[in-house]
Amino acid sequence: MPMITLQVTDEVLFLTALNTGLRIGELLALTWDDVDFEKKELIVNKQLIYMTDRTTKKYEYKVTPPKTKAGNRIVPIPGFLTARLEELKLEEMEKKERLKNKHANLNLIFSAKLGGFLAFSSVRTSLVSILKKNNIEHFKIHSLRHTYA
Repeated sequence: MPMITLQVTDEVLFLTALNTGLRIGELLALTWDDVDFEKKELIVNKQLIYMTDRTTKKYEYKVTPPKTKAGNRIVPIPGFLTARLEELKLEEMEKKERLKNKHANLNLIFSAKLGGFLAFSSVRTSLVSILKKNNIEHFKIHSLRHTYA
């Protein structure tokens, strides 16, 4: 089986999805303020959605509260994932410093190259690529939620 090298952001994103049961919109809305490294917890209190702006009629990403009260929750994370998130945070801080005023500075855990929102489609594309290269039958990213149960 071929070995595939993931970008660190992709690897940590998929590990987080597998080990927390978060929805893709919840993952992409996470900020560093939502991680409690000491308690090894993620605070889920928002989601990223892609919707039409009523005024401009253009599609854009928006951060909104979860659909239900139960969507606000605290999710424990395993120690190995906490360590990977700490590594990612250091890399993101270095990237932010290199890019200076070009960086969107949204404090996102999983961000695009310039610090903005990561597109849902790019996450899907990464997953499809990984599955194909490893001869794994196609599944949707939402299926990763079921590994957490």
